Amino acid sequence: MQQHASRRGHLSVADEARGRPRGRPQALPVEPNELGSPTIDPGRRLAWVLATNRLLSPDARLSAREPFIAALQAEGVSADSSRVSRWESARLRIPEPVLAAYERLLGLPDGAIASLDRLLRRTSGRSASLSDAAENVDHARLDELFAAVEAGRATGGEWLHLATGLARTDRVYVHPDTWQRVTGTLVSELTRSGGVAMLRRFEAASLLIAHPRARAHLSRQVGEFVTDPDAQNMVPALALLRVVGDEPAAELVLRLLGSENGLLRRGAAEVAGSLASQGVFTGTRADALERFVGYELRRIDDVGRRIDVLDLVGQVSEEAFARLHSAVPEPRSKRVLLRARTQREIGDADLCRIVAEGVATFAEAALGRTAHDPDLMLRRLVREALFHTQRERRHLAAVTLSLSPYARAVGRALLELTTDPDTQVAAMAWSTLRRLGHVVDRETVATAALRERRDELRPRALLTLGLCHGPLRDGDAAALVQSACDPRSSAEEQHAAVFALGMAGHPCLQQAATSESPMAPAARWWLRSGPSLHDDDVVTPG
Repeated sequence: MQQHASRRGHLSVADEARGRPRGRPQALPVEPNELGSPTIDPGRRLAWVLATNRLLSPDARLSAREPFIAALQAEGVSADSSRVSRWESARLRIPEPVLAAYERLLGLPDGAIASLDRLLRRTSGRSASLSDAAENVDHARLDELFAAVEAGRATGGEWLHLATGLARTDRVYVHPDTWQRVTGTLVSELTRSGGVAMLRRFEAASLLIAHPRARAHLSRQVGEFVTDPDAQNMVPALALLRVVGDEPAAELVLRLLGSENGLLRRGAAEVAGSLASQGVFTGTRADALERFVGYELRRIDDVGRRIDVLDLVGQVSEEAFARLHSAVPEPRSKRVLLRARTQREIGDADLCRIVAEGVATFAEAALGRTAHDPDLMLRRLVREALFHTQRERRHLAAVTLSLSPYARAVGRALLELTTDPDTQVAAMAWSTLRRLGHVVDRETVATAALRERRDELRPRALLTLGLCHGPLRDGDAAALVQSACDPRSSAEEQHAAVFALGMAGHPCLQQAATSESPMAPAARWWLRSGPSLHDDDVVTPG
């Protein structure tokens, strides 16, 4: 493990794992029952985010409990040592005003922690209902928020406050045309944002999709978006089906799995695992899902499809899994399926443990934590974000990391890990890095992404590049145009290159839009839609 001091840092531990004898490790930083469990404890993870942001705050004054309590009291929060201790150890539910005070004092984006709280609770099966009564809604503030949205200047925090206010009361009249404009803008912004900006807009959309008046309008806008033949980023819009989580949503996903549009098909496959975990695929729908999984197992030709199908393998019934497992001829593939089903991990357990340990150790060293006091939750989250078979669990873990003080250091470690010779390890590093786009510099990622020569990883790297923040160098943009227009590039690489150009909003996008390439309509779609969103209250890399 001395190789941690090398230039590649944590990265070499993955190589070390391959040469180790397989056996029970001396100590597991991640409990097997936590990895295999279908649920998580949302309170513990939220408390960890609050505690680490305070204890590792650049402001040493706030890391001490008594000055922090005084600061909370100055914010109007009733706080004492006992309550702070219980909030930060998940022994007491944290009220929304307290979450907002933590955000203000620790320099976190407005509504970010509240969004994480809702996401963790909803996905874990806990109640994500709003606590405040309708009489606490500030109707004048709602008018201001509607005006900000219609003017196109609302941040993710303002979107969240608008949706929260509307969710707390049905005594607000909104003209149908206004509903259409507001929900249409939200879908457009949701599909052009990343990191914290997307997290807050998604939680706003999740509130509106449950609103008795807004739901029909938002559903219509999602439908119009995903049926546009030139639309390029389907997954954030389709992900709202996870929130709906009913039988019609399952029916729609099954239809989309058979779509001729590859982007729709892939987006539906990403949502199917989450819906399956909610138990909405029953009867003939379960049979149809089993047929899809069997079909995918026979024709997996890239790392992304392998990862998607492993999520579904973990969700089908025991009888369906037995049939699918017996139909796979190769012993090695059988072992992979069984591990995904029982251990809930993509990859060998020793390798997953050691890689996660290396990333976490790198992050702790970057923040000056002592080696004799390892952060076990950090290790658990890194391991889940990289290697859990369930896409939703990977997403939850990565988003939680993205709001922790470790985010930047984890991002640097993951960027190093993208060069790992193990294709699957590198692929998972690229995917996890997308959730940390607001703390990773686009120019740095562009250098790594354009150097990626592995055909099955290059599209994944370019998609990650699109979700980062910051400017794109002219030379890098020119390379992306070449990838988008080169007939020798795969369809996946062409799409990913146009996605990166569109999200960056680089002028070179015009060149792709006027070319003879099949991707020209996609480039024109990005010109109409606009680039990715950078909320003013999200601190991006300097």
